[in-house]
Amino acid sequence: MSILQKFRSWLPVAPVRSVTSLHPQELFQAEVCESPLVSEVGTRNRKLACVQYDAQQKPLQEEFGEDVFVSAYMLLERSDGSTVGVAAWSEGVPSSLPKVEEVAFVVRAEQENSDVFRVSWADVLIHAGALLKKETDVYPERYRTLGWPDEDLLAKLRRSAV
Repeated sequence: MSILQKFRSWLPVAPVRSVTSLHPQELFQAEVCESPLVSEVGTRNRKLACVQYDAQQKPLQEEFGEDVFVSAYMLLERSDGSTVGVAAWSEGVPSSLPKVEEVAFVVRAEQENSDVFRVSWADVLIHAGALLKKETDVYPERYRTLGWPDEDLLAKLRRSAV
């Protein structure tokens, strides 16, 4: 087995048969395998990501200090038993977000009547990608928030909520 083959065997298995483009809008429209194992493989990949991001969180928080919140990779279980990776982007809190499937926008984070809605990662990149900057020299990858969406952008994101 070559080194490249060995490396590829260590990568998480993606439950996708074919992808013709890597554009964010099209990536999630790829043909999905119908195997009953897809959900289990996805959950195991997300659990691995959870462990990797958890190991990264404390050292990065120490490095960034109190100026930037290092958001956790949270694993949520849906009503159908499948899982999804989620991170919180809170209003008024500069953050370092893990690459997840959904971002939970927390509006009025400092108030009792905070509002939370989730948007797919692909839609966040499409609508609010200008407010994210990929962290350098960090694995697994993270994205620094460069501000908070204005009211118009927040309305677009709400319309894309999952």
